[in-house]
Amino acid sequence: MYHELTKQEIRRRTRKRMAGLLAIVLVVMLVWLSSNAIGASLREQGELSVRNAILNSAKQCCAIEGAYPSSLAYLEENYGLVVNRSDYAITYEVFADNVMPNVVVLAKMRGDMVQTLIEATGSNRSSEARDGKARGRAFITLLFAVIALFLLLALLVGTSAYRAANDVRSSSDNTRLGLSLIANSIRATDGTDAVGVADGPEGLALVLTEHLGNGDYETRLYAYQGAIVEEYTRAGTAFTPEKAREIVRSSTFDFTYTDGLLTVHTDQGSTSVALRSVRGGA
Repeated sequence: MYHELTKQEIRRRTRKRMAGLLAIVLVVMLVWLSSNAIGASLREQGELSVRNAILNSAKQCCAIEGAYPSSLAYLEENYGLVVNRSDYAITYEVFADNVMPNVVVLAKMRGDMVQTLIEATGSNRSSEARDGKARGRAFITLLFAVIALFLLLALLVGTSAYRAANDVRSSSDNTRLGLSLIANSIRATDGTDAVGVADGPEGLALVLTEHLGNGDYETRLYAYQGAIVEEYTRAGTAFTPEKAREIVRSSTFDFTYTDGLLTVHTDQGSTSVALRSVRGGA
Protein backbone atom coordinates (compact mmCIF):
# COMPACT_ATOMS: atom_id res chain seq x y z
CA MET A 1 0.00 0.00 0.00
CA TYR A 2 2.81 2.41 0.87
CA HIS A 3 4.55 1.81 -2.46
CA GLU A 4 1.36 2.29 -4.53
CA LEU A 5 0.44 5.53 -2.81
CA THR A 6 3.90 6.91 -3.42
CA LYS A 7 3.74 6.07 -7.13
CA GLN A 8 0.37 7.81 -7.35
CA GLU A 9 1.85 10.87 -5.69
CA ILE A 10 4.72 10.90 -8.19
CA ARG A 11 2.34 10.66 -11.14
CA ARG A 12 0.20 13.44 -9.70
CA ARG A 13 3.23 15.69 -9.23
CA THR A 14 4.44 14.90 -12.75
CA ARG A 15 1.07 15.88 -14.22
CA LYS A 16 1.14 19.12 -12.23
CA ARG A 17 4.63 19.93 -13.51
CA MET A 18 3.66 19.19 -17.11
CA ALA A 19 0.55 21.35 -16.76
CA GLY A 20 2.66 24.13 -15.26
CA LEU A 21 5.19 23.96 -18.09
CA LEU A 22 2.43 23.98 -20.70
CA ALA A 23 0.84 26.99 -19.01
CA ILE A 24 4.19 28.81 -19.04
CA VAL A 25 4.66 28.07 -22.75
CA LEU A 26 1.15 29.28 -23.56
CA VAL A 27 1.66 32.45 -21.51
CA VAL A 28 4.97 33.17 -23.26
CA MET A 29 3.38 32.69 -26.67
CA LEU A 30 0.38 34.84 -25.71
CA VAL A 31 2.63 37.61 -24.41
CA TRP A 32 4.76 37.49 -27.55
CA LEU A 33 1.75 37.58 -29.86
CA SER A 34 0.14 40.39 -27.85
CA SER A 35 3.29 42.49 -27.78
CA ASN A 36 3.80 41.89 -31.51
CA ALA A 37 0.22 42.95 -32.26
CA ILE A 38 0.49 46.04 -30.05
CA GLY A 39 3.84 46.97 -31.58
CA ALA A 40 2.45 46.56 -35.11
CA SER A 41 -0.55 48.74 -34.27
CA LEU A 42 1.66 51.47 -32.81
CA ARG A 43 3.94 51.36 -35.85
CA GLU A 44 1.00 51.64 -38.23
CA GLN A 45 -0.39 54.62 -36.31
CA GLY A 46 3.00 56.32 -36.35
CA GLU A 47 3.43 55.67 -40.07
CA LEU A 48 -0.02 57.05 -40.84
CA SER A 49 0.61 60.15 -38.74
CA VAL A 50 3.90 60.94 -40.49
CA ARG A 51 2.41 60.31 -43.95
CA ASN A 52 -0.55 62.60 -43.23
CA ALA A 53 1.80 65.34 -42.02
CA ILE A 54 3.82 65.12 -45.26
CA LEU A 55 0.73 65.12 -47.49
CA ASN A 56 -0.80 68.07 -45.60
CA SER A 57 2.42 70.06 -46.06
CA ALA A 58 2.47 69.13 -49.76
CA LYS A 59 -1.16 70.29 -50.16
CA GLN A 60 -0.34 73.54 -48.38
CA CYS A 61 2.60 74.09 -50.75
CA CYS A 62 0.41 73.38 -53.78
CA ALA A 63 -2.24 75.81 -52.56
CA ILE A 64 0.32 78.60 -52.08
CA GLU A 65 2.70 78.01 -55.01
CA GLY A 66 0.36 76.27 -57.45
CA ALA A 67 2.48 73.08 -57.63
CA TYR A 68 3.45 70.20 -55.46
CA PRO A 69 7.00 70.30 -54.05
CA SER A 70 9.63 68.33 -55.90
CA SER A 71 11.23 66.86 -52.77
CA LEU A 72 10.66 66.23 -49.13
CA ALA A 73 13.60 68.44 -48.24
CA TYR A 74 11.79 71.41 -49.83
CA LEU A 75 8.91 70.97 -47.40
CA GLU A 76 11.31 70.70 -44.48
CA GLU A 77 13.15 73.87 -45.48
CA ASN A 78 10.22 76.08 -46.43
CA TYR A 79 7.10 74.79 -44.67
CA GLY A 80 8.40 73.77 -41.26
CA LEU A 81 7.87 70.04 -41.80
CA VAL A 82 9.71 67.98 -39.18
CA VAL A 83 10.20 64.27 -39.86
CA ASN A 84 11.88 61.78 -37.53
CA ARG A 85 14.10 60.05 -40.07
CA SER A 86 15.82 57.96 -37.39
CA ASP A 87 12.58 56.06 -36.73
CA TYR A 88 10.94 56.09 -40.15
CA ALA A 89 12.02 55.28 -43.69
CA ILE A 90 10.28 57.64 -46.15
CA THR A 91 9.89 57.47 -49.91
CA TYR A 92 8.70 60.65 -51.62
CA GLU A 93 7.94 60.28 -55.36
CA VAL A 94 6.75 63.12 -57.61
CA PHE A 95 5.21 62.38 -61.03
CA ALA A 96 4.14 65.91 -62.03
CA ASP A 97 3.74 69.36 -60.49
CA ASN A 98 -0.04 69.05 -60.48
CA VAL A 99 -0.21 65.42 -59.27
CA MET A 100 -0.27 64.44 -55.62
CA PRO A 101 3.10 62.88 -54.76
CA ASN A 102 3.31 59.23 -53.73
CA VAL A 103 4.43 59.03 -50.09
CA VAL A 104 5.40 55.78 -48.39
CA VAL A 105 6.28 55.77 -44.68
CA LEU A 106 7.52 52.67 -42.85
CA ALA A 107 8.79 52.34 -39.29
CA LYS A 108 12.38 51.20 -39.27
CA MET A 109 12.86 47.62 -38.00
CA ARG A 110 16.61 47.14 -38.30
CA GLY A 111 18.41 50.41 -38.82
CA ASP A 112 18.44 51.33 -42.51
CA MET A 113 17.35 47.89 -43.76
CA VAL A 114 13.82 49.01 -44.54
CA GLN A 115 15.05 52.08 -46.39
CA THR A 116 17.38 49.91 -48.44
CA LEU A 117 14.53 47.57 -49.31
CA ILE A 118 12.32 50.49 -50.31
CA GLU A 119 14.96 52.00 -52.52
CA ALA A 120 15.73 48.61 -54.07
CA THR A 121 12.11 47.72 -54.87
CA GLY A 122 10.64 51.18 -55.36
CA SER A 123 7.28 49.72 -54.37
CA ASN A 124 5.27 49.98 -51.18
CA ARG A 125 3.54 46.64 -51.76
CA SER A 126 6.80 44.83 -52.31
CA SER A 127 8.26 46.29 -49.12
CA GLU A 128 5.23 45.34 -47.09
CA ALA A 129 5.28 41.81 -48.54
CA ARG A 130 8.93 41.35 -47.64
CA ASP A 131 8.34 42.78 -44.18
CA GLY A 132 5.42 40.37 -43.73
CA LYS A 133 7.57 37.42 -44.81
CA ALA A 134 10.28 38.46 -42.37
CA ARG A 135 7.75 38.61 -39.55
CA GLY A 136 6.37 35.23 -40.57
CA ARG A 137 9.83 33.68 -40.54
CA ALA A 138 10.54 35.24 -37.16
CA PHE A 139 7.30 33.87 -35.74
CA ILE A 140 7.96 30.37 -37.10
CA THR A 141 11.49 30.44 -35.69
CA LEU A 142 10.21 31.53 -32.29
CA LEU A 143 7.47 28.90 -32.38
CA PHE A 144 9.97 26.14 -33.10
CA ALA A 145 12.22 27.45 -30.32
CA VAL A 146 9.32 27.40 -27.85
CA ILE A 147 8.33 23.87 -28.90
CA ALA A 148 11.94 22.70 -28.57
CA LEU A 149 12.15 24.29 -25.12
CA PHE A 150 8.89 22.64 -24.08
CA LEU A 151 10.11 19.23 -25.28
CA LEU A 152 13.38 19.70 -23.42
CA LEU A 153 11.58 20.64 -20.21
CA ALA A 154 9.21 17.69 -20.64
CA LEU A 155 12.22 15.39 -21.06
CA LEU A 156 13.81 16.79 -17.91
CA VAL A 157 10.58 16.38 -15.94
CA GLY A 158 10.16 12.83 -17.22
CA THR A 159 13.72 11.98 -16.26
CA SER A 160 13.21 13.46 -12.81
CA ALA A 161 9.96 11.53 -12.35
CA TYR A 162 11.65 8.29 -13.43
CA ARG A 163 14.48 8.85 -10.97
CA ALA A 164 12.01 9.61 -8.18
CA ALA A 165 10.01 6.47 -8.96
CA ASN A 166 13.20 4.43 -9.09
CA ASP A 167 14.32 5.84 -5.73
CA VAL A 168 10.94 4.99 -4.21
CA ARG A 169 11.10 1.48 -5.65
CA SER A 170 14.62 1.01 -4.27
CA SER A 171 13.56 2.34 -0.88
CA SER A 172 10.56 0.01 -0.85
CA ASP A 173 12.76 -2.94 -1.82
CA ASN A 174 15.19 -2.08 0.97
CA THR A 175 12.30 -1.82 3.42
CA ARG A 176 10.92 -5.22 2.45
CA LEU A 177 14.43 -6.64 2.66
CA GLY A 178 14.89 -5.21 6.17
CA LEU A 179 11.59 -6.63 7.39
CA SER A 180 12.46 -9.98 5.80
CA LEU A 181 15.82 -10.02 7.59
CA ILE A 182 14.10 -9.41 10.93
CA ALA A 183 11.57 -12.18 10.28
CA ASN A 184 14.27 -14.60 9.09
CA SER A 185 16.44 -13.92 12.14
CA ILE A 186 13.50 -14.74 14.41
CA ARG A 187 12.60 -17.89 12.48
CA ALA A 188 16.22 -19.10 12.42
CA THR A 189 16.50 -19.11 16.21
CA ASP A 190 12.91 -19.89 17.09
CA GLY A 191 12.81 -22.78 19.47
CA THR A 192 12.19 -23.70 23.05
CA ASP A 193 13.24 -20.92 25.38
CA ALA A 194 14.85 -19.02 22.47
CA VAL A 195 12.96 -15.71 22.14
CA GLY A 196 13.04 -13.13 24.91
CA VAL A 197 13.10 -9.46 25.85
CA ALA A 198 15.79 -7.23 27.35
CA ASP A 199 16.40 -3.53 27.98
CA GLY A 200 18.28 -2.09 24.99
CA PRO A 201 20.08 1.27 24.62
CA GLU A 202 16.89 3.01 23.42
CA GLY A 203 14.02 0.85 24.64
CA LEU A 204 13.21 -2.82 24.62
CA ALA A 205 15.33 -5.25 22.63
CA LEU A 206 14.23 -8.51 21.09
CA VAL A 207 16.70 -11.21 22.13
CA LEU A 208 17.09 -14.47 20.18
CA THR A 209 19.20 -17.06 22.03
CA GLU A 210 21.15 -19.93 20.50
CA HIS A 211 22.30 -22.78 22.72
CA LEU A 212 25.59 -24.05 21.30
CA GLY A 213 28.12 -26.55 22.58
CA ASN A 214 30.56 -23.87 23.73
CA GLY A 215 27.93 -21.64 25.35
CA ASP A 216 24.92 -19.49 24.66
CA TYR A 217 24.91 -16.70 22.08
CA GLU A 218 22.35 -13.96 21.48
CA THR A 219 21.10 -12.14 18.41
CA ARG A 220 19.76 -8.83 19.66
CA LEU A 221 17.42 -6.62 17.64
CA TYR A 222 16.85 -3.10 18.93
CA ALA A 223 16.52 0.57 17.96
CA TYR A 224 19.60 2.76 17.93
CA GLN A 225 20.07 6.26 16.46
CA GLY A 226 17.16 6.12 14.01
CA ALA A 227 17.72 2.56 12.82
CA ILE A 228 16.98 -1.02 13.76
CA VAL A 229 20.26 -2.84 14.34
CA GLU A 230 21.33 -6.43 14.88
CA GLU A 231 24.03 -7.43 17.37
CA TYR A 232 25.41 -10.95 17.73
CA THR A 233 27.30 -11.60 20.96
CA ARG A 234 27.79 -14.01 23.86
CA ALA A 235 24.79 -14.23 26.18
CA GLY A 236 24.88 -12.06 29.27
CA THR A 237 27.32 -9.44 27.94
CA ALA A 238 26.54 -5.71 27.79
CA PHE A 239 25.02 -4.11 24.72
CA THR A 240 27.59 -2.67 22.27
CA PRO A 241 25.55 -0.82 19.62
CA GLU A 242 28.69 0.56 17.94
CA LYS A 243 29.44 -3.01 16.83
CA ALA A 244 25.88 -3.73 15.70
CA ARG A 245 24.83 -4.02 12.05
CA GLU A 246 22.10 -1.75 10.68
CA ILE A 247 19.14 -3.64 9.19
CA VAL A 248 16.70 -0.89 8.22
CA ARG A 249 16.22 2.82 8.91
CA SER A 250 13.38 3.33 11.40
CA SER A 251 12.76 5.49 14.45
CA THR A 252 10.16 2.99 15.66
CA PHE A 253 10.85 -0.50 16.95
CA ASP A 254 8.13 -2.26 18.87
CA PHE A 255 6.84 -5.80 19.10
CA THR A 256 3.85 -7.63 20.51
CA TYR A 257 3.12 -11.27 21.26
CA THR A 258 -0.42 -12.63 21.06
CA ASP A 259 -1.49 -16.28 20.88
CA GLY A 260 1.87 -17.48 19.63
CA LEU A 261 2.23 -14.71 17.02
CA LEU A 262 5.15 -12.27 17.40
CA THR A 263 4.61 -9.01 15.45
CA VAL A 264 7.41 -6.47 14.95
CA HIS A 265 6.43 -2.87 14.11
CA THR A 266 8.64 -0.33 12.29
CA ASP A 267 8.16 2.96 10.44
CA GLN A 268 7.95 1.08 7.15
CA GLY A 269 5.49 -1.58 8.23
CA SER A 270 5.08 -4.73 10.28
CA THR A 271 6.11 -8.35 10.01
CA SER A 272 4.71 -11.31 11.95
CA VAL A 273 6.23 -14.66 12.89
CA ALA A 274 4.44 -17.59 14.52
CA LEU A 275 6.61 -18.74 17.47
CA ARG A 276 6.89 -22.19 18.94
CA SER A 277 7.69 -20.86 22.41
CA VAL A 278 8.49 -17.66 24.32
CA ARG A 279 10.38 -16.73 27.46
CA GLY A 280 10.99 -13.74 29.72
CA GLY A 281 7.44 -12.40 29.66
CA ALA A 282 7.41 -11.51 25.97
